[in-house]
Amino acid sequence: MVTVLVMLLLIAVVLGGLTMLLNTQTGHHAQSLNRGDSDRALFVAESGLEAAHARLSFLLGAHFTNASCTGLAAHFGTTTVGDGSFTIAAVSTPSTCDNSSLTPCLDCAVTASAQVGGTQRTLSYGVALSATNGTTCNATAGQSCTNATAPPPSWKLNLSNTYADAAVGVFSLAARRQGNSSGALCTHAACMLEWTINAANGGNSVGNMGNAVLIPAGGSYVIYQQLSADFDLAEVGALFPALTAGTAPSLTGRYASGNPVPGSAAYWEEAASGSGGTVGKTADATGSTNNGTATNPATDTCTTAPAVGTKQLCTNWCYGGNTLVLGFGASATSAADELTGVSFGTDAGGQAVAMTRVAKYPNASIPNAPSSVYSEVWYAQNPEYLSSSTASNGGSFTAAAGVRFNANLGNGSNQMQVTGVQGGILTVGSVVRCASGNCPAIFGTVTIQSQLSGTSGGNGTYRLSANCSNPNCGNSVAAGIATDRLTVTAVSSGYLSVGDVVASTGAGTNITSGTTLTALPGGVSSSSATGNYTLSTAQLVTSRTMSAVGQTINLSSGSAVPAAGTLLAVRSGTGALQAQTRVLASPAPTATRFTIDKVPTTPLSAATLCGGTCAFFRQGATTTQFTLAKTAGTLYWGAGFLCLKDAGVPEVVNSSSTSAKRWTEVVVN
Repeated sequence: MVTVLVMLLLIAVVLGGLTMLLNTQTGHHAQSLNRGDSDRALFVAESGLEAAHARLSFLLGAHFTNASCTGLAAHFGTTTVGDGSFTIAAVSTPSTCDNSSLTPCLDCAVTASAQVGGTQRTLSYGVALSATNGTTCNATAGQSCTNATAPPPSWKLNLSNTYADAAVGVFSLAARRQGNSSGALCTHAACMLEWTINAANGGNSVGNMGNAVLIPAGGSYVIYQQLSADFDLAEVGALFPALTAGTAPSLTGRYASGNPVPGSAAYWEEAASGSGGTVGKTADATGSTNNGTATNPATDTCTTAPAVGTKQLCTNWCYGGNTLVLGFGASATSAADELTGVSFGTDAGGQAVAMTRVAKYPNASIPNAPSSVYSEVWYAQNPEYLSSSTASNGGSFTAAAGVRFNANLGNGSNQMQVTGVQGGILTVGSVVRCASGNCPAIFGTVTIQSQLSGTSGGNGTYRLSANCSNPNCGNSVAAGIATDRLTVTAVSSGYLSVGDVVASTGAGTNITSGTTLTALPGGVSSSSATGNYTLSTAQLVTSRTMSAVGQTINLSSGSAVPAAGTLLAVRSGTGALQAQTRVLASPAPTATRFTIDKVPTTPLSAATLCGGTCAFFRQGATTTQFTLAKTAGTLYWGAGFLCLKDAGVPEVVNSSSTSAKRWTEVVVN
């Protein structure tokens, strides 16, 4: 028995030890599993941060806004990685940032939360964003800004083209200069100089230079200039993509051997005194250009090369374009100084076209940037269009309104003998009116009660609502009835269209002011045929010369169709349009007929109409004025204009870069 008891005790001890050992191993295994899940969750969270960083780098090649940053959450959703998953949250700084405005995005704070098994790890880091659509050099702070030893330059600007087609890069350089110091010199091998000017001499003087280059799809362009001395400077870039896929934008003006001649697509003017058409001092708010669309490059050439002290002489630098670009540079008193508006064509007879800002550089958020100078790019666009030389609105014609006839009444009788009916038929209830001659006094009030004999509504005898009782009753007189029928017997010029305002001159009663055409023979919208037209107001007017003026433009021939919304101007011929006259979308424009939103101030006849950049200028005038609205701290300024054809809506060049900080772990309670 003792032996058995000892054996049982030993078995119990062994079983207890085995149980304890098993429990210990199980606990260690569970801890090991948890530790493994935690490590894997950390790796998954890091993967989420890397994925978010890569996505941000991709987005910076396009128009980057606050939504680009916060949109990371929806883009990734819940992403599976191995046996875990992660989600992303992101917040931008500033919260309303937009890289195409004066509030660029400076930071995107990204948080990645990862889950593996029952373990969660959350990591966070900030991605610093630096948009490089501009560059500066702060000579006041001791930087060397001359670029005298190049390459490599001490400052430069790189514009990247992220589009599938070639795009035109436009560079505007502003340099704060002193006294008689000269301006900038573009030394880049492929530099296409468009203008270079100096605004006056003195402590607030500034130089401005414009350059343009065609950048291949997916390519980039690095530009730098040299200065004669260390100046504070700011350069901004803008990218103008293709308007239509497969058709690269190009400069207007003269070309030689397939390449644009420097300055031939641009305007600049610098008077010897330092205050010219595109330069000004603190109080100057206006400037001017010549008519850059007056002549065709095929028949006139631009011969003046851009240089300080010169101006553009030719008048075809903007011919055939759809985009007018303003490059602007100014000396300033703070980083907040800027242009607040630009209007082109502000003199009498101009279109007063409001231009739109593409970009300004620098702003207060740019580190180490000078506050003494800034540069901007503005633009205005209008669809290209040139009509044939046969444009007209309305026409001249011979017509009569209402029904006309000869009437003879007996004294003391209410019966009227009618002969020679023209322009329609007589109807019961119509008021008989006097057309000419010594008519009875009752005409104008008396009505037809019935027809007693003759052709229905034509020649015959009619009963009136009153007796005729004066000596004139016995005479045969010219009478009629007011109706809305206009009988056109001849069209001498132009076309008549629905909505045209009809007018007439001559002895006797004329067309009532404001009368319009409401319908044409055959139900068409425009016609030059004779026949019966319909007026908006019933009236009686004897046959005479009349005119119709309206909003329908007719051309006897044409090949180009103006796009709806196109701003128009009269390039040649007779006629004048109101300012800001545009093509309407309905009825749909065709090559020979379209409708405008305002009635011309002078009827068009054998006119040529133009859209595109042509419509921005005062046609027939030697100059066109532009007006600047600017902050009080803007001092001296210089500017230049550039024209492009087939250009689309520009964007700030966002060849931005990202710089991620070290990640930190967020403690989850």
